[in-house]
Amino acid sequence: MNVVVMGDKKETIVLLPGYDTPSPSLDFKSLAGSFMRNYRVVIMEPFGYGLSGETDVPGAVTNMNKELRQCLQTLGIDRYVLAGHSIAGVYGLKYANTYPEEVTGYLGLDTSVAWQIHGPDIPGWLYPALKYSGLYRFVNRFLPEAVYLEGLSEEENKQRGMIMQYMIANASMQDEGRRFKENLEEIQDMYFPETIPVLFLLSSESTQSDDYWLPEHEKLSNAVKKGKTMVLEGGHYIHYQNEEQIAEIVKQFFGETNETGK
Repeated sequence: MNVVVMGDKKETIVLLPGYDTPSPSLDFKSLAGSFMRNYRVVIMEPFGYGLSGETDVPGAVTNMNKELRQCLQTLGIDRYVLAGHSIAGVYGLKYANTYPEEVTGYLGLDTSVAWQIHGPDIPGWLYPALKYSGLYRFVNRFLPEAVYLEGLSEEENKQRGMIMQYMIANASMQDEGRRFKENLEEIQDMYFPETIPVLFLLSSESTQSDDYWLPEHEKLSNAVKKGKTMVLEGGHYIHYQNEEQIAEIVKQFFGETNETGK
């Protein structure tokens, strides 16, 4: 499992990617750079993502959380704000209830919610079809700017494109996708432990397109002693264009940290 650790501050924030994020270390790089003023940042690349290898272990939420915790323990990290994008909301909710003594706070970036079990399945053929059709290769070669991220250098964007082309629809990722409903079952009627501060930052596009998005997140944030749900302008990948704003909101919500991190 590949992990990127940035900075040396006293407080730690652990970032978990959304489903099918080709290179979490590069996709989170700009956000991590903004967080580094106040946190040591740990970017996790679960098995099947980024530069991590694949695994034969089923992509069930319990297994994935065990792998995450084992990795953090190996790094000697036992207290941290847990943060996640998209489907990582499912894993984060389960994780916080399993290891509440370690999670000092939770940050959800337009994260999935239990209600989505009522939604349509993601067709299992979609990502393999995109990969083997040659579409990704075509885009990377002839339209690279279509998938470029503004916060990355040209070389980093090329690396991200190559990783995307190689990792998309691998066996580990496909298994995880097939288990969406199974993993959503795990968090039905589940709330965060009330002592854990919970902050949700939602995208305006998601709240406008799905009428359940805002109230379902507010239901979770209102159930803890310190919780808040905010809507930021932008699409589902809100951390691509709101890095500085997100970093400032997180700093204020979870508390100021010592400037030296000592």
